[in-house]
Amino acid sequence: MLLGELGQGTVDWVPNFDGTLEEPSWMPARLPHLLLNGTTGIAVGMATDVPPHNLNEVVSACVRLLDDPDATVADLCEHVRGPDYPTTAEIITGANELRTMYETGNGSVRARATWTKEGTGNFVVTALPYQVSPSKVIEQIAAQMRAKKLPWLEDIRDESDHANPVRVVLIPRSNRVDAEQLMGHLFATTDLEKSYRVNLNIIGVDGKPQVKNLKTLLDEWLVFRTDTVARRLKHRQEKVERRLHLLEGLLVAFLNLDEVIRIIRTEDEPKAALIARFALSEEQAEYILETRLRQLARLEEMKIRGEQDELARELEHIVAILGSKTRLKKLVKDELLADAKKFGDERRSPLVQRGAAQAIDETELVPSEPMTVVLSEKGWIRAAKGHDVDAAGLSYRDGDSLMGAVKSRSTQQVAFLDSTGRSYSTAVHTLPSARGNGEPLTGRFSPAAGASFQRWPAATTTAASCWPPRTATASSPASRT
Repeated sequence: MLLGELGQGTVDWVPNFDGTLEEPSWMPARLPHLLLNGTTGIAVGMATDVPPHNLNEVVSACVRLLDDPDATVADLCEHVRGPDYPTTAEIITGANELRTMYETGNGSVRARATWTKEGTGNFVVTALPYQVSPSKVIEQIAAQMRAKKLPWLEDIRDESDHANPVRVVLIPRSNRVDAEQLMGHLFATTDLEKSYRVNLNIIGVDGKPQVKNLKTLLDEWLVFRTDTVARRLKHRQEKVERRLHLLEGLLVAFLNLDEVIRIIRTEDEPKAALIARFALSEEQAEYILETRLRQLARLEEMKIRGEQDELARELEHIVAILGSKTRLKKLVKDELLADAKKFGDERRSPLVQRGAAQAIDETELVPSEPMTVVLSEKGWIRAAKGHDVDAAGLSYRDGDSLMGAVKSRSTQQVAFLDSTGRSYSTAVHTLPSARGNGEPLTGRFSPAAGASFQRWPAATTTAASCWPPRTATASSPASRT
């Protein structure tokens, strides 16, 4: 596909880095490998991100352009429906977004893992986005489980093997777990769903980098391919013409074999003598002299004339193609279709319409547990599990002591008032554990300069408070009103 036509006059050869060898300036690709295999790279001040595509779809688009040079990008998107990655993960980017991406040369593609629910109640991930490994996804999910942000999951296992290259098993705590909601959360928070940047910034036939749309890219490649095929045919034409020329001289030698043998055996300069005697070219005479006498004696006129006729027909066919743009275009088209039939396969990455994944609100993931919020005199806050907590008996920093404690639940929020009358709130489950000294409220919030948090109720109107907890109404861990 890349090297097959390398020795057929299709490329220019230049010296290599030290001048000891020659190397091709480019590869005579029979198919647009840039689109098929994709590429990613960063250069000085620019970058490129070309996703891989399906061979059959790309060839179909090329054929459409050959038949209809005025086809638009939207027309070509009927053939190239989107990137095709090596994995069977779903491409969930909408058709309109994909068409815009191909029209502008910029955009992104979002791929999502596929999963199924087994009879045991487990959720099994069967395909991951391109370049995402099972170990990385398991690590991300396990981190959430350790942080107690996934109370719905009991365990996660990697059962991938040769028979099942991707098999990640998620074990829920009960059959009542909402599978769609849980997987939606994982899609939003892990690499089970991944976005790929697309930037069709490539070097064209003019040698300059440019962001190209799909039509421009395929148009330029078809110009390149047509030129490559024409060069290949011209190279073959030259070889056929040279062979016919040599066969013509060989036929002369066969018809005058005794005289040729006499000249070779007796003349001091047989080459010059052959040229003068039979009006041969220097190349023909050299070819006759390089042929062994035994082979020369065994030559048959029918074989020579048969090869001449065959080569003459081939030469006529080549000249006809090179002399007609229509025939040359048809040859390019036929070769594209032949390669697609030989190497093409079905699309691997299905194009599926899916809604956007939503991460579950943090408060929904937190189990509802009794908590006691403890505030010290110097404004250090923490939370202890349970309602039977001896807040006064907890350890405090030197010079600090209990200001107040309030019973709450992990799913609720606790509010505070400072000495300026401003209120602050934060989720109870985000507070540090009572096993330590906690953290200062001034580090969690941003009170005004000179403001303080004091016991409630106080003797003056500038006192501060630790307000009784209320049910959480905001998803942010901390807010100020």
